[in-house]
Amino acid sequence: VPTGLTLNGKIFVAPKDHLDALTVIPEQEQPTEGMELDLEDISAREMAYHMTMLDWELFWNIHEYELLYHTFGRHRFGQSAANLDTFLRRFNELQYWVVTEICLTNSLSKRVQALRKIIKLAAYCKEYHNINGMFALVLGLSNVAVSRLSLTWDKLPGKSRKLYTQLEATIDPS
Repeated sequence: VPTGLTLNGKIFVAPKDHLDALTVIPEQEQPTEGMELDLEDISAREMAYHMTMLDWELFWNIHEYELLYHTFGRHRFGQSAANLDTFLRRFNELQYWVVTEICLTNSLSKRVQALRKIIKLAAYCKEYHNINGMFALVLGLSNVAVSRLSLTWDKLPGKSRKLYTQLEATIDPS
C-alpha cells in the first residue's frame, strides 16, 4: 500500500474488528515538552561507546552464511540474511541521521557545534575500533547536503577540520 507517513506515523494491517486495539495513544504521537534532547547534551565519547556496543551486538549476530548469501545472490540460495540486513540498515540510518541532524539545525553556530560533535564522535568510534560507525558518520558528513554548507565548514575550527581530513583519509580506498 503506497502511502505517505509522517515521522511518527504508523501503518496498521489488521481485520476491521481489531482496529480499536491498534489505535495509537496520544502520548505516543509525539514527544511532550521537556523530552527534547540536544546533541550537545551528550558527550561524544559516551555516545560513541553506546554506538559501539550496539554495532558490536548487531555484527556479532551475523552468521557467515549470511555474507555468502549476500555476496553470491540470495535468489540462488533461497535464504534470508536478516541479521546482515539489520546491520546494513543501521549503517544507512546512522549515515542519514548525520545529514538530518546537521541540515535541520537552523543556527549557524549550533550547526558548527553539531558538525564538531559528529567529527569527534567519528574519531571516538575509530578509537573504539567501530569502523562501521566511523564510516557511516564520515560518509554522512561527506553527503552533498552537508558538504555544500560552506559557511558552516568555514567556521569549523582548524583542529576539527584536520581531524575530519584524517578520518576522510582513513576511509579513502586509494
